[in-house]
Amino acid sequence: MNKSVLTLRHDNTVQEAKELLASRPIQHIPITDESRRLVGMMSDRDFLKLPDGVETRQLGEMMTNQLFAAMADTSIREVAGEMVDRQIHCLPILDEDHKLLGIITTADVLRCVVNQAPLDLWA
Repeated sequence: MNKSVLTLRHDNTVQEAKELLASRPIQHIPITDESRRLVGMMSDRDFLKLPDGVETRQLGEMMTNQLFAAMADTSIREVAGEMVDRQIHCLPILDEDHKLLGIITTADVLRCVVNQAPLDLWA
């Protein structure tokens, strides 16, 4: 899990989010409220679908707010299953107050598989 997650707030603009995506090697931006509670997500794919002329609009108006997340004590198997079932590439990890702790990506899940010994996936 990546704990140093770059976030934006729901009152940031679409332009600010685009600039963040362009300046960093990230594909997802969690959107939080003033208390760091997760309220939405924006992905690089979401930005490609936006109509022209929305750069000054707030992320709260444009973000995906149908969220899928896991709690800190969720097993890696459950996280991976959720990602496969929902066809998503990352899953935010939340604490008991729904504050963002980090994000787990498909690369993180694959690292767990690679580091497991012995690999008995095909048995």
